[in-house]
Amino acid sequence: MAWIVLAEAELDAGDAAAGEAAARRALQLRPAHPEALARLGRAQWLQRRFAEAAESLRFAAARAPQHPGIAVWLAHALEDIGEAEDAAAHYTRAYELAPDSAQIASYLIAWRRRLCDWRDLDRLSLQVREAVGNGSASVEPFAFLSEEASAAEQLQCARLRASMYPNVGPPPVRTRMAGEPIRVGLLSNGFGAHPTGLLLVALMEALAAHTELDCHLFALNADDGSTIRARLASAARLHDLHGQAHSGVARRIHQTGIDV
Repeated sequence: MAWIVLAEAELDAGDAAAGEAAARRALQLRPAHPEALARLGRAQWLQRRFAEAAESLRFAAARAPQHPGIAVWLAHALEDIGEAEDAAAHYTRAYELAPDSAQIASYLIAWRRRLCDWRDLDRLSLQVREAVGNGSASVEPFAFLSEEASAAEQLQCARLRASMYPNVGPPPVRTRMAGEPIRVGLLSNGFGAHPTGLLLVALMEALAAHTELDCHLFALNADDGSTIRARLASAARLHDLHGQAHSGVARRIHQTGIDV
């Protein structure tokens, strides 16, 4: 259990490689332990090894069918390998096991919207928005974007999520000299041949002509060798942060002195 807890801590800190190593050590000591398998699957998922993650998490779910967290992680992996209906089934299963969890409800409702499955949307949406409003749950901000929420609610959701990482701390205040460009930063795991990269590249190339802006891209994904990645790197300063823990990513952003 100590190795499983260590794996969880490493994964929460964003260090997928260290989390995987700890999970594999736990499995050496207790083969097929569902909690260790689940952390291994989560580590593989964070490293974008989605097929491996799905396999590990399927084994974990089979050994712990009453565990809602494992069902959610399996659903995430199934999303990313294109098994949409199976992902929906596991989100539904997770919610059945933990109907009071607004976080699981947010995953379920976001996925149902993507599949045009309108069952229970109003009830689920109300549950999620009430939890964000009273601060009782940390809901994934990306999932919450699909809700008919106000800007204040979206900000509250983001702040609740950010409070999960208290050791990162706020960025230092930078004093910008008169006439100095505004440093704009964008953070994504899609800077490459990915929908985010495809949609963003022309915008970044257009912004490069504006001398009042100094644009920086903080890439959480590895260089895929694509033309889109090369164009993005030419249009802005691209920081390759692939595989770094959350704290390391935050330090690089702080050190760069980003304004926006």
